[in-house]
Amino acid sequence: ANLPAAETAVAPATASYRAVLGRPRLLAAQCVSIAMIGGHFTLFAYLTPYLQAVLSPGAAALESLYVAFGVAGVTGAWLGGLLSDRLGASRALCACPAAFLVAMAMLPAAGASPFVFVPAMMLWGAISWSISPIVQNYLIHAAPSLADASVGINVSAMHAGVALGSAFGGVLVGRDALLATPWAGCALVAVALGCACIAARPVRQTARAS
Repeated sequence: ANLPAAETAVAPATASYRAVLGRPRLLAAQCVSIAMIGGHFTLFAYLTPYLQAVLSPGAAALESLYVAFGVAGVTGAWLGGLLSDRLGASRALCACPAAFLVAMAMLPAAGASPFVFVPAMMLWGAISWSISPIVQNYLIHAAPSLADASVGINVSAMHAGVALGSAFGGVLVGRDALLATPWAGCALVAVALGCACIAARPVRQTARAS
């Protein structure tokens, strides 16, 4: 039997990318990814020395911490999709960075107690992985005709967030401020929350504001 002919994927036109960047709500949603992932990587890129400074774990314990973080992250990716379906695209977009801000602030507040720190770290890890499906679901629902271009830009936005957070955290570590990385990350996450609120505003309010 002959295989059916595969459909040829058509790349979005340049005008589609310009249209995405020209819409304030879509641009704000892209900034949510940049700022929230940036806040995450401000600490995550230097998580091993941070864990060693706070908990002083042995090699086996450190490995277990990363396994726990990974399990939480996988769960979070599924949770992000679920929240988008249950809460709606706009509400989930605001709820995710708000919850992430609380979770990240819990890390330095937990101190050296593993019974508090480890659950807080797993919550932080879970929410960090939920932002991608939430933002992309929002972009698709906000402008279906621009979905391909929006999601394509969002992939770049996420990588920009990784670079931003790693660089920001590196500056702090270079200045012997390793323990300040969670709070610095929280500052970026607060920016993400503000961008989410802008993106989630009803279209009429956005039009009046502009």
